[in-house]
Amino acid sequence: MKNMNSSWAVNSFRFIFLFSVIAFVLHLAWETIQCSPFFRHTANTPNLGAMILASAGDVLMILAVYLMTAIKLRSFSWFKEQWRTSSTLSIVGFSLILAVFVEIWAIRTQRWAYTDINPVLPILGISILPLLQMALINPISMFGSKIILTSLARAKH
Repeated sequence: MKNMNSSWAVNSFRFIFLFSVIAFVLHLAWETIQCSPFFRHTANTPNLGAMILASAGDVLMILAVYLMTAIKLRSFSWFKEQWRTSSTLSIVGFSLILAVFVEIWAIRTQRWAYTDINPVLPILGISILPLLQMALINPISMFGSKIILTSLARAKH
């Protein structure tokens, strides 16, 4: 039993580590590309350090999404199973919920503002770009990690 738990923990750690690295790189690219044209930072200068910090926050959000998905699916190793619609919908749904809360908080606390060309959702008054960012990058990071780990496991056998 101990070996089975150890294997689960190692596999989970590998998955979490890999999707965190992939997510960090993708979020950093997204943050860097979208920042200047679409956002005005009121507190900090949007330099590389700020983009790295924002991407680290995005990684914390994807870790929360993993945890919420695990709780919803009642398995911390849900990623090992066949990828299901419920997994994808959970990842996208939780990512969107977190993105909406972060965006509303940031706008209300004046962490940043939007430029005139930033597409804003009329009802919520927040940009659609961070929602797209989370809804695309988070599942891509997790699904990509599953593919990589599955390929590596097959190569070992």
